Amino acid sequence: MRAAFEASRDALRSLDVEGFLAGYEDGPDLLVVDPTGEYVGRRAFERFARAWFREARQAAPTYGLVTARERVHPLDESTAVAVVHWSSPAASGSFRSLLLYRKGGGGWRIAAEHSAAVPPETGVDASPDSTSPGTAGPPGPPSSGGSSGR
Repeated sequence: MRAAFEASRDALRSLDVEGFLAGYEDGPDLLVVDPTGEYVGRRAFERFARAWFREARQAAPTYGLVTARERVHPLDESTAVAVVHWSSPAASGSFRSLLLYRKGGGGWRIAAEHSAAVPPETGVDASPDSTSPGTAGPPGPPSSGGSSGR
């Protein structure tokens, strides 16, 4: 499961939309909740992700995503969650994501995600060595003001 998480994270860091989408389940039950909205089903999420990656590449070719903390919690043999604290110099703010992974015929894939921005007034330090509570979902591209959880 850790390898699936790392592949998705690395695809996000390099703005590789195909690699990023490969980490999500392909079907109508996929659910992603993000500061920009709720995306139910792979088609809806894929439209959103492709548009977001286009905007991110135009706004900041070197995105500079930092994962301050990553925690992976296996729940059973076919289900796990990951809690991730994110930030990026290209986005304003920090973010936190909860990713629900399921193991199926294609391996581990994200079945549900919730990402949220951490308000700046919380004084959260998203640096990798931070011990304070952190961030949520991948930060939005700079032109979005960091309001997107993607």
